[in-house]
Amino acid sequence: MQKKKRVFMCTVNPSFSVHEDTKSHKPKADCSPSMIKIFILLEAFIFFTLAEPTPAQPLAMDDLNALMRLFADWYPKDPSWTYQTPACQWRGVMCFPSESVTGINVDSLHLNGTFNGTNLPSGVQSVILRNNTFSGIPILSGLPANLQHLDLGDNQFSGTPNLSGLPTGLVYLYLGYNNQFSGTPNLSGLPAGLQQLYLSQSSFSGTPNLSDLPTGLQYLCLDNNQFSGTPNLSNLPVGLQVLYLHGNQFSGTPNLSGLPTGLVYMDFSQNQFSGTPNFSGLPTGLQYLYTTFNQFCGSTPIDISCASVQVDGTCDGNGTVTFYSACTPAPTPVPPTKAPPTKTPLTPAPPTPAPKMVF
Repeated sequence: MQKKKRVFMCTVNPSFSVHEDTKSHKPKADCSPSMIKIFILLEAFIFFTLAEPTPAQPLAMDDLNALMRLFADWYPKDPSWTYQTPACQWRGVMCFPSESVTGINVDSLHLNGTFNGTNLPSGVQSVILRNNTFSGIPILSGLPANLQHLDLGDNQFSGTPNLSGLPTGLVYLYLGYNNQFSGTPNLSGLPAGLQQLYLSQSSFSGTPNLSDLPTGLQYLCLDNNQFSGTPNLSNLPVGLQVLYLHGNQFSGTPNLSGLPTGLVYMDFSQNQFSGTPNFSGLPTGLQYLYTTFNQFCGSTPIDISCASVQVDGTCDGNGTVTFYSACTPAPTPVPPTKAPPTKTPLTPAPPTPAPKMVF
């Protein structure tokens, strides 16, 4: 008896679990690489292997030709990647039912090559290329309309990926750990139903636009890049629950008023933020707030439990955070002293010669 297809997604709910980093004793949310790896393994297992094996059947020629194009420049070649082997028996190809390609999973197969999304079979719903050495700018246009899950993490992709025109049904996008990615990604054209976006551990720069993100986004991880400027945090998606901004070059004083009411985890440590942030009016359900290794100063009231906050300073029982650094007022500019005008000595006119006497 054949089991029904099930899709496991790394979804979020208000009671999501955290674990503790044994080195820093800092609880981490499910954005951490180890948890993502577990999710990927579980997801690949459930998504691709719950169906009972059935005898391989010929694929539509369009799908077979698409696979041949997709795998054309992937090396080292696997012996199964030939016309002589039914495509559902190719290594890395997942089929459900047996005559339809629904997924590509080449996680950790030590492959190199490029990725062109236009070569994917039309029925593919999940693509996992994690932990290989794929390179170049990935072509993300022309992806299958039913694609829900795209993971290109832990590779050597470069350039600035074009995130506009992605499939409307995409819910999971992982591009993290590609340290040659650069430029400022355009986040304003992402699919409306996207729930999880990971751009961690790359070399993206500039100031990302956080005002036009998908309304249903729940996880946003922009940590450990080269982003700079002061991010606008006042128009984040209403359903956002996890926000990672740490390990960048953000500066200025962040405006923390108007954060999503369901925000559970926020980390903007290890940046160049300064001034005195306003910790009053934070979401009541915020469980973890990390602000260390910035340049904050002064004192500010806080409405959440001190146990939920890590600061470079103290948090007392009266609901006040005091940073170790005192705010130093800017020196009052002293108007420049005008130097007295320099008088140019007059050059005496040459003496007029005496008139000659005529006798």
